[in-house]
Order: sequence, then C-alpha cells, then structure tokens
Amino acid sequence: EREKKIKDESAKRRENLKQKLRRFITRIPAFMYLTDDREKTIKDIIEQVEPELFAKVTGLSLKDFKQLVDCRVFNDSKMDDAVWKFRSFENSSLSYFHEETPETLGGWRLTREEKFAALIQRGLLNEGDELVFVPAGTSAFVTDDFGLLIDGIRYAGPAEAARALGLDDETESWKSWRLGAKTLKQVMLG
Repeated sequence: EREKKIKDESAKRRENLKQKLRRFITRIPAFMYLTDDREKTIKDIIEQVEPELFAKVTGLSLKDFKQLVDCRVFNDSKMDDAVWKFRSFENSSLSYFHEETPETLGGWRLTREEKFAALIQRGLLNEGDELVFVPAGTSAFVTDDFGLLIDGIRYAGPAEAARALGLDDETESWKSWRLGAKTLKQVMLG
C-alpha cells in the first residue's frame, strides 16, 4: 500500500515535470523574441532581468524554472547552440528593420562575440588554436563553444579577454591578438 502510494506520487511528479518542460520548450522562442537583452544569456534574463515576463509568456514561475534546471533536464551545450541559432535567425530580421545587431550574443548559459564566432564557423579558427595577446604575452585557446580560454577562464571572445588582460581600447583588441604571424584582424580580413 505504502509502496504503491510512493510510486503514484513519483509518477505524478514526473508527469508534472514533463508538462512544465513541454510548456517551456514551446514558449521559450516567444520569450526570447520579446526580450531586448540579446547580449545576455537566457538563464540570466529569466532569473535576473525579466522573471515577470518569463512567467507571463511561459506560464512557469521562477521556482518552476529553477526546478527544471536543478533536475538537469537541459543539455547546456545543445541549448547554447539552439539559442544562438535562433538569435542569429532573429538578427537577420532585425537587420531588415535596420536595427543594430549586438556584437556579443547571449546563449543559454554562455555569451559569444559574433565576429569571433564567425571566424570559427568559417573555419578560419579551430578549437584548440592558440592565440597570443602580444601586450602581455598571454596565450588563449579557442574553445568548442566559440570562446577563448585563458588559465581555465572562458571569455566570450578576444575583446572581452583583452579587457580582462587590461586593454581598454576595444578598437585595438583584434590587432593585439596573434595567430602565428598574423593578427586576428588580418585573419578576419582573409
């Protein structure tokens, strides 16, 4: 009797979780479209910037969302990829309306610099490539998630990494990184 009750409660919880997940999956594109913070991650927007909008659009509370995250129902790297693809598609429609597309784009849990991601997508940079920040002699490595890794810390791209290394002038950041004999700016220009 007690065992049956526990099984029934467990089945109810699983079904409730599935319903919440279905609701989230079907409504998250509408939520992303309604938010203006394309530079931030979806998780940050949901948890910090627009929790009320999230609840209104998806019908899920912040507590429901955190429960889904805590149950590890999301594959972070696949969610990042899906969000970036959606936002890239969305950016095309924004340029149609002459709105400026952001330099940094938020994914599910990570951000990426779009110009840097384009170099990777075009095959001009590859995972594991070493870039050297000339002013400090610091090495960074291209990651599989469109970022740069320095001493175990992931950066969205060369501009963010250069700022972390003390370069204030963002226009100089792409000239300050080298891939072999070329600056990153030269790699970008072909």
